[in-house]
Amino acid sequence: MINKMNEMENDYKKEKKSLNPQIKRRFIRFSIVSLGGLAINELIIFIMLKILNQIAEEDLLFTIGKIKIEKIIISTFLAIIIVTIYNFVLNKIWTFKEKEEGIEVNVFTQFIKFSIVGASGTLVNLGVVYLLATIMNINEYVSTSIAFILSVINNYIFNEIWTFNVKNKNMRKI
Repeated sequence: MINKMNEMENDYKKEKKSLNPQIKRRFIRFSIVSLGGLAINELIIFIMLKILNQIAEEDLLFTIGKIKIEKIIISTFLAIIIVTIYNFVLNKIWTFKEKEEGIEVNVFTQFIKFSIVGASGTLVNLGVVYLLATIMNINEYVSTSIAFILSVINNYIFNEIWTFNVKNKNMRKI
């Protein structure tokens, strides 16, 4: 019995050591993809604002009930959609590719999960920015940088264990 427990503990330690380099590599790749997504996000917003400024002089484009839809909202919305697709595709084919080798997965389910995780990361980001910039009066750029880093960590963890977890039978292609 004790030998079996020692054997299981040794197997766990070996597995933990063998996973660490893979997890570190995936986290670095995920972070690189996220930084690229951030750059693309900012570029799309910049271009969209330029285009919308040519079309309309006022920032307010229209209202839906009491909600004012301004140029920045339309630009950000479009950027989020494009960057979500970009991040998903790059993470699927580069960051998490090794986890899916030889296994067919339901890509639509993965994309939905990826989008849900992204939305949770957005909530983390907004919460941290609110806490740091509004409540603690920390510089906006420092606050958004810290929030971005924390949301990347949040997103990586949940994508690693939920979105790209091929051991989950619900992820297999039907």
